[in-house]
Amino acid sequence: MRAHSTKQLKNSSVKQPDLEKFLLWSERLHGEAPNSIIQQVKQGLDSALFCGAISHFALTKAELGKILGMSAATIHRKSKAGTKLDILASERLARIAILEKQATEVFGTAELALAWLKAPNLLLEQQTPLQLLDTDIGCAQVRRLLMSIAYGGVA
Repeated sequence: MRAHSTKQLKNSSVKQPDLEKFLLWSERLHGEAPNSIIQQVKQGLDSALFCGAISHFALTKAELGKILGMSAATIHRKSKAGTKLDILASERLARIAILEKQATEVFGTAELALAWLKAPNLLLEQQTPLQLLDTDIGCAQVRRLLMSIAYGGVA
């Protein structure tokens, strides 16, 4: 599991159980069969995973909401009510978790992968890899870049 210091967890504006829930789900996700992930996405992911992802990626609700295609009003309503995310937001959250795992495999540590995902990249026109994960095309571009880094190819 990814290492988070107690200080990181206490200083988070998101409840610690939400962060822990996101980290555990993210780890389990990587060992699951694609059909199981599809089933979870279609059923809708728990909004606590959204809140945990905010803390893990050190994003604002608005930043993660934009990536997941959620308006501020929807974010507020789902966070307050604790309802499930819709299929689009669920799929995008799963996409982020899967891509983070791929980045961790390429860079060797979760910390380096997270730093890379959040850093503007010249080959991505100064956007961060996370910012491109709101579309399939952007996700494919980030995956190509990761494979280029992993195997020494040209992006």
